[in-house]
Amino acid sequence: MASLWPVPTWNVPTERQSLQAARKLPAELTASIRVGATRLAMMSVGLHGRISGNPARAMALARFLDYVQGHDSVWICRREEIARHWMTEHPAQER
Repeated sequence: MASLWPVPTWNVPTERQSLQAARKLPAELTASIRVGATRLAMMSVGLHGRISGNPARAMALARFLDYVQGHDSVWICRREEIARHWMTEHPAQER
């Protein structure tokens, strides 16, 4: 059966690359938390529906989210929530 949206193979990470990237996420979070102790820091994890929906990748993401939930100082949110937070906490200055 042909795919409705063929994905070019040069843009699709291999399974090994995806799992290696997922293993790096906890280290990146730890670094972001350290940076956040002295200045504003944000970590963004972008997901693609068809690629991240792979069972192995989904399990790696679930493990990472379990790790994230072990840190009280981390706020998990959507982009819209970040924008609303900034509009409330740092309103635009009138010119």
